[in-house]
Amino acid sequence: MDFTAIGDTVNTAARLCDAAGPGEVLVTEAVRRELENAPDLVLQALEPMQLKGKTEAVAVYRVTTRATA
Repeated sequence: MDFTAIGDTVNTAARLCDAAGPGEVLVTEAVRRELENAPDLVLQALEPMQLKGKTEAVAVYRVTTRATA
């Protein structure tokens, strides 16, 4: 069977993947809220991005792992 995911969430994720650099993970505000209590992640706010198909700029966060000593 073949499956296809479509819709605004998928389009937004694709735009963030395109905007991300090599090895970089970018997420939206909704994902940031889900990850905010993850002890091993750091969520850095970036400048909002104007993404294709969106009328307003989207809040974007870079996800990295917390350095362990």
